[in-house]
Amino acid sequence: LGMTSPTLFREIFSGAEKHQDNLNQWFDEKTATFGGQDAIAAVKEIVGNVEKFDFQKVSDLLPQVDLPDLEPFFVKMLAINNRRVTHTEQGIRFKTPDNWRNEPGIFR
Repeated sequence: LGMTSPTLFREIFSGAEKHQDNLNQWFDEKTATFGGQDAIAAVKEIVGNVEKFDFQKVSDLLPQVDLPDLEPFFVKMLAINNRRVTHTEQGIRFKTPDNWRNEPGIFR
């Protein structure tokens, strides 16, 4: 975002090897701010409200959401793309919309 010093990236890449036992926690702590400002506060300032996003719990200001919270949005997007959702014991099933298929990792 242009708010973080290039030295942070050098520190992350060079320091990761030293923190293999707690890499996730160490990485989250190192990347929890943008230019010294809390990550959530910085993003709100740049793009507005971020209440529905999960930034991997890097800030005390994060709303607690999980994948089930996103299901209504996802089902609505499928309906807009003329796809029907079927609920099963394993989750939901649907045929991938044609215009989504050019994205990497997307299955039919």
